[in-house]
Amino acid sequence: MLTPTPIDGLRSPRDGRSLTFVAIAYLLLLVPFAIDLPIGCWGFWLIGSSLFCFCACVINHNHQHLPIFVRPWLNQVFNVILTPIRGHTATQIAIPHNYNHHIYHGDRRDWMSPELAGEGCGCVRWLRYLVKASLHTAHQRKQPDAPQLSPEQQQSLQRERVVLWLFIGAIAIANPVKALWFVGVPWGMAVIALLSVNFIQHDGCNPGDRYNCSRNFTSSLGNWLFFNNGYHTIHHLRPTLHWSELPEAHDRLVKPHLNPDLDVRSILGFFLSSYLLAWRSPKIKNP
Repeated sequence: MLTPTPIDGLRSPRDGRSLTFVAIAYLLLLVPFAIDLPIGCWGFWLIGSSLFCFCACVINHNHQHLPIFVRPWLNQVFNVILTPIRGHTATQIAIPHNYNHHIYHGDRRDWMSPELAGEGCGCVRWLRYLVKASLHTAHQRKQPDAPQLSPEQQQSLQRERVVLWLFIGAIAIANPVKALWFVGVPWGMAVIALLSVNFIQHDGCNPGDRYNCSRNFTSSLGNWLFFNNGYHTIHHLRPTLHWSELPEAHDRLVKPHLNPDLDVRSILGFFLSSYLLAWRSPKIKNP
């Protein structure tokens, strides 16, 4: 069990890394407004900014499942802090992710079901998924029977929206070209990465199977960077388990029951071989 740290009120001292990554994301987004970066380093800067904006999305995902602070008011503040580096409000992920995806685990009732990718070669399916999952989720959120946020979440959402629009207005006034290039592009790339990871983790899996509903990626480097997000099956089984505890829980509770095809080392290697360079959808063998 995790115990609060007495100094900073974090639920786990390991979330010091989460706070550090958030600070780095802010620096990467805002430094270009303070100095003129050489054009030759723009590409590398954008890669770094996009990477850390995606990390912020992963941190927010973890935070919405298990708030990183013990004190509720600090978690509300952290929602506001996370919003500008993601390009959309922190709390809004709860409806499509916590209240839909975690209930239906990738089947056709899931608003971001892999079925939206349709048939065809891997690259076409991936691109189709990015478009259709985004549009389908936006449509489903507006339906009368869609899950609703709690009053506390709605209040947090309103604060986050105000801060987001103030941030957009400030950077647009400061330098609209830099705002579009150094903030808008990383925001967009982070969303694409977030949707892509969700797709890869569930595509070709069995949504009705407790242990084989998702694919896991076990690279040490990838899981260090992305807070053990590769251990996805155990996250579905224990969504409020702290990210630092996922590898051990995966080995103990999931791996003995998991189809070996769903334990993959590198997500980048899998993406290249199964989508960008593939003409067929990924398949798994029967256990």
